[in-house]
Amino acid sequence: MGPTGSVLGPDAVFVTADPATKRLTGLGATYIAGCLDGVSTPVTVHVTRVIPAASPAGDVPVSTLATSRNAGGRFAGTIVHPTADGGRVEIQVEGRLRARRAAGTIRSLVFSPAGAQTCDTGSHSWRANRRPGRIFAGNLPGTGTVVLTRQGADDMRFHTTVSTTACEPGQPWLVPNIVITAFDIRRGRFDRPVEDTLAGDSATVVYDITGRISRARASGWFTGRITRLDADRHPLWTCFIVTTRWSAASG
Repeated sequence: MGPTGSVLGPDAVFVTADPATKRLTGLGATYIAGCLDGVSTPVTVHVTRVIPAASPAGDVPVSTLATSRNAGGRFAGTIVHPTADGGRVEIQVEGRLRARRAAGTIRSLVFSPAGAQTCDTGSHSWRANRRPGRIFAGNLPGTGTVVLTRQGADDMRFHTTVSTTACEPGQPWLVPNIVITAFDIRRGRFDRPVEDTLAGDSATVVYDITGRISRARASGWFTGRITRLDADRHPLWTCFIVTTRWSAASG
């Protein structure tokens, strides 16, 4: 099974599987996790390795799904991500794989550096569809999932999450669920500059997405900057999105 992507609602999800063994081989997800206490946190997952859950959680590398089940078109497992403050996020995911679609649930638990649980998102359903030549799925290294959906011969929907690495001043900023449309694809190539606002006009963003797309693959570059504004719309600080190569596949 090739990449299976979904752009249902605000979330971006994709899975890859081995059609011969009906086992999951990769998974990506980007979504806003609403904690049961009302606090929201962005979650981004990019699994590049799937292993049996035989090792202790602390020994499992980042971007690895440790599975309790992965056979016969069904899977279940946990991904553990460290947080910047020394805590961790445990993402529990399960699902069922079919030839042209996949579905399941995902749940995130956030723990403080001391080990106290600070967030439980509860279990949320996800779905993904396989449409060769129309839905493309892949990743932006270090940030998360990319899902492209062709909309006619010369347009597409680009859905991703980006992380800034240089701020003046401040910490890196994760910007989830960026959705960009109105591309002008000519001979399989595109260059889409974007200017927009975030969070109720509290920030301005400038993106530039360039690349090329065929029936089976798409790839290119993503860059930009984000400027945080005060109540009078004066700049407070600026974060830059380092030019990053992205790739996605369909099949």
